[in-house]
Amino acid sequence: MSRAVLERARQRPELGSRIETFRALFDAAGVRRIGLALDNGPDWIAADLAALADDRVVVPLAPFFSPVQLQHALDSADCQAVLTESIDTARPGWLPARFTDDLRQAGHRLWLDPDRSLRGLPPGTFKISFTSGTTGQPKGICLSAALLEQVALALLERTAAAAIERHLCLLPLAVLLENVAGAWSAILGDMTLIVPRQRECGFSGSSGLDSARWLDCLERHRPHSIIVLPQMLKLLHALVVDQRYDPSDLRMVAVGGARTPPGLIEAARRVGLPVHEGYGMTECGSVICLNAPGQDRTGSVGRPLRHLQLRTDATGQILIDGPHHLGQVGTTAAPARQWATGDRGSIDAQGFVHIEGRIGNSYCTAWGRNIAPEWIEAELDAQPEIAQSFVHGRELPANVAVVVPSGHGDPAAAVDRANAGLPDYARISLWCIRQQPFGPVDGSATSNGRLCRSRLFELHQTELERLIRELGSAPAFLLNQTERIPA
Repeated sequence: MSRAVLERARQRPELGSRIETFRALFDAAGVRRIGLALDNGPDWIAADLAALADDRVVVPLAPFFSPVQLQHALDSADCQAVLTESIDTARPGWLPARFTDDLRQAGHRLWLDPDRSLRGLPPGTFKISFTSGTTGQPKGICLSAALLEQVALALLERTAAAAIERHLCLLPLAVLLENVAGAWSAILGDMTLIVPRQRECGFSGSSGLDSARWLDCLERHRPHSIIVLPQMLKLLHALVVDQRYDPSDLRMVAVGGARTPPGLIEAARRVGLPVHEGYGMTECGSVICLNAPGQDRTGSVGRPLRHLQLRTDATGQILIDGPHHLGQVGTTAAPARQWATGDRGSIDAQGFVHIEGRIGNSYCTAWGRNIAPEWIEAELDAQPEIAQSFVHGRELPANVAVVVPSGHGDPAAAVDRANAGLPDYARISLWCIRQQPFGPVDGSATSNGRLCRSRLFELHQTELERLIRELGSAPAFLLNQTERIPA
């Protein structure tokens, strides 16, 4: 197995000694599976590669996961240890009680579960990447280091014309896209890699962004390349239009995680932002397709990377031939070589891939979080004050809802309670009331209560569009607040 990324990292003064420090810490603990709960920084990368050096399994823990999701990831992956921040940090509230011991070294704590037994994983598993999930419980995808390195090298080849020398990591490194397309590609390409803490970048959770701090981070580091989500691109475009940011140093702005409106990409390019859209899935080691300088078609997500072949089936679903994940945690079946993406789209005569959307009800928010509305609706409907609910958030910066009250108590309190049990990206920000129950009378639901989503959107288009306009004018830090919009 090639470990070029590890060897290149060891040659960097800021990483080489840190990798050996974490290897010693993991050795002293005698652990094989490690949950990684660090903030962005050189230590995150060093701990990740220290695990690779000794064939350990690393489980990145996303900062935007809820406590229930974090515990699910630790339990399903059989983590024997969790690496957290400074030794002065209190025990994380989400850490299961079974982690009773800890080792302290290099300003970090390694929390230990000494009695944890290990269930089998697919041979070659290096990283278990838990998706944000279209349901309440994220799924753990088993990935090999060889696949991740293959993706990173293919991205270097695809973006060579951009001549990138400095990459700034803005997304959490626990997100596979930044981990592979950002950090690993930069290391393999001998680039300067800038990894400030998430707070320095202005981030909180998965959808909170302080634009002033974000701008300061961009100005201070003047990167050649960044990876952004559609909502971040919208903010970046606004900063350039307002002449608050000079994009002249940027050579590559890769946007992905959710569908990006072609009009936004065109507008961004008109003000000097070198934006290129891509497409990926955790199961394929992150990036699958990418537009790049000299190889770009607006409205597409680019051509497949060199190691993948894409086609569509009779239903228009995109199928992928080529290396991908080793399997999913908790299952024994090995995945077929051909991978069904669950996305509907087309491939034009020049090989550019066009994505139309997910098959089924799931949607992606503008922050790149995959959501099944049934999950959120179940949380809302479980509240005594709410009889029924309909959630919408496709390509929006936050979720909106139509709520049918039960007539018992204040539905606002119910929405607040439901939000408290959801990760921030799944919460309801704005909502409106419908007094009539969903049902077959107006076609809003079947006789057994199954929601007819297209009909609901049609019936409530005016209210939903009003909520969406409110979202568009709201500052980013307000989008996790709940508010009923009067009818």
